[in-house]
Amino acid sequence: MREENVVAISVDSGHEKQVVRDVLDLLFPYDVEVRVTGVSRGRVSLVTRIPAEDLRRIFRRYPVRHILKVKLLRKVLPLSSEVAQTLREIVSFFLEEGVKIRRISVRLEKVEGWSQSAYSLLMRELRTNGLLDSGGLLYAVETDGQAVFVFEVLFTRNPRVHSPTGLTP
Repeated sequence: MREENVVAISVDSGHEKQVVRDVLDLLFPYDVEVRVTGVSRGRVSLVTRIPAEDLRRIFRRYPVRHILKVKLLRKVLPLSSEVAQTLREIVSFFLEEGVKIRRISVRLEKVEGWSQSAYSLLMRELRTNGLLDSGGLLYAVETDGQAVFVFEVLFTRNPRVHSPTGLTP
């Protein structure tokens, strides 16, 4: 039995219900047990057994109106004031998974001890460990004040993010 994947979808504010309906219609043929676990302003979360590669292919092939970004939750870490330790845990996760990264974004809420310098530290660690690769995947690291979330970005509405040359395919 395949493991459940938690998917976070960023949507145009005010269109959450339409996106829920369209995404469930889109994914149901692939997973009859897909379910929405949360809806809030500009965000929809769901659980599915569809593998990451298939989700990436589905959302690229059949774009849904009002979706900004689709992310797959890969790792949750407790938020620590020891920023360097948490960043090492993130890098260890990438090393264990054998992940190569094309681009990574870091979105920080106001968390004591965390600053934009965390991005510089993370990039240095990724570079040192040979994890940056122009053919790699997109990732996002986000905090909510209580935990650190590592997401694989499966789809984004901006076509330049997916094209290695930056040109629209």
